[in-house]
Order: sequence, then structure tokens, then C-alpha cells
Amino acid sequence: MKRIVNNATSKHGTGVSVSAAPGEDRVAVRARNIEFDISDSPLHWIPGDPIASHGASIFNFFLPVGERWFCAVYERALPFVNDDKVREDMLGFIGQEATHAQTHDHILHYWFDQHGITYAKGFVTLTEWAEQKIYPLFDKLSGNALLWVLKPQICAIAIIEHLTAYYGDFILNCHEWDRRGADPVIRDLYRWHGAEEIEHRFVAYDVAEYFGIKRYQKNIAAILVAILYEPILLFAMRALVKHDPALPKMGYLRLIREWRGAARRGTLPPFGTMLRQLPHLLSKTYSPARVGNTAQAVAYLAQSPAARAFAA
Repeated sequence: MKRIVNNATSKHGTGVSVSAAPGEDRVAVRARNIEFDISDSPLHWIPGDPIASHGASIFNFFLPVGERWFCAVYERALPFVNDDKVREDMLGFIGQEATHAQTHDHILHYWFDQHGITYAKGFVTLTEWAEQKIYPLFDKLSGNALLWVLKPQICAIAIIEHLTAYYGDFILNCHEWDRRGADPVIRDLYRWHGAEEIEHRFVAYDVAEYFGIKRYQKNIAAILVAILYEPILLFAMRALVKHDPALPKMGYLRLIREWRGAARRGTLPPFGTMLRQLPHLLSKTYSPARVGNTAQAVAYLAQSPAARAFAA
């Protein structure tokens, strides 16, 4: 499935100048054409570990709608940006996130259905309906009114992008997936996505700085995300397990125990990840540079099987 990269044009605006701190391993952010054929990938794509398989797969419910939201916010924020570097990074970010959304949307539309997880269609219908109702409301606003609506969302995106970078770093270094013989296509898909999250991890932070988001606003957003994050994941995980005929029904307490077991095996990040990240996020010295390694991410993107096959 070929990915069509979204793009956007920019207009001049105002904002705070943003510059890289010494030692930050930044690179130019650009979207990549890529394709994955997951038609033969099993539902339990980590052999012998269905919980870890589902623990990663549930993100396909949130990534398409979440990353389309990122793009919608940044596309509407671009006219307020007059810093060439910030604008360039935002355009690269939009391109990458649009590609991520399209890739995971394919999983949500077809792969789950292929494996009998048909309730995903209802979730798709609901999110697409919400997008059709909400995004046109943005376009009725302009100037300070639009900026007032965009800034809290820019703040939230900066916090969420820290979390995606954390997961990207985990996935790139999850050797247990290799040891257990995880499906190579899905493993490559997640690592490609994770590597790009590491590659562009400075962008959302820089954009929040450019738009003058205060530290206390970021802290409030971080606490709210920390409170909501795990319950939302557990709800989605329970629904996926419930519709998997190979697994028994599980309550939330058992799911937490199973998740912790997968974390001990090294196939999932620790349960409570967002709460564990709070001290770093709330720190006065917070920097995206403390999560992930750009050189490792770029190296993976250069040798990703799907990326190399598309370029051939």
C-alpha cells in the first residue's frame, strides 16, 4: 500500500525565535514514501505473547485519528509562523505524521477485520464522524480567536510527542521482539514509525516554545495526559482481548497483571509509563534530547526493509 504524503503551504505570522541547544542531535525532518504488506501478518504477531501483541496493536486505534489531529492543528498554525526553520520542521512533521496516520489507518480498516476484529469498523465510523464535525469549526475562526483555540492543542501535542518518542526508543531497542521471532513486517512498521518519532521529537517542543506556551501550561497538560493515558489504553486493550476468541475474558486487574508480565519479559514497556515520565516532563531542565538517539533512528530508517524495498 503506497502512502500519499500530505503537504501544506505556509504564510507569515509572529512568534518566539527558537534555536537548538548545544549537543542536541537534530536532523532535517522529511516524510518518506513507504509501503507495508501486512496481509500475511498474524493477529498474535509476537509468537507466544498475545498480550504483548495486542498491547502494541491497540495503538492502531488511536494513531490515525491522533496524527490526523496533529496535522490539522499544525496546518492551521502555519499561517502564524514566520520563522523559516520552525516552518520547515512543521511541514516535515506534518508529512511524517500524515504518512503514519495513513499506514495505521490501513491496519484499522483492513487488518483487524481480516482477523475477525470487526468492532474496529464502529470505532472508525465514530472518529471519522467526529473529525467531519469538529475540524470545520476551526475554519470558521481566524486571528486571535483561532490562536486561542490552537495553543492548548499545540501544548497537548508537545506532551504526547514526548510519549511517542519514549515508545519509539523502546521499540528500536526491544530485542525481545527479535528473539521471539516477531512478525518481520509489523516489527519493521513499528520500528520505522518509532524511528521517525525519535527523528522529529524536537519539533512539537519547539513549536510550543515558538507559540509562547508557558511551563505551567505544559505541566497541566502533562498531568492530564498522565491521568487519562493508562485508563484509555486499558479500555482499548480489554475490548481487543474480548473480541479475540483465542483468549479468555479478562477484567482490568488481570489485564494489568498480564501487561506487567509482558513488561518483565521485555515485550512491552512498563505499565504506568506516563506516570514514570512525569518527573522528567515537569522538570525545569526538560529537553526532548533526553529521550532516544537520533543517530540510531536515522540508521534504522536507512536500513528498514520496507524503506529499502520501496526505494529499489
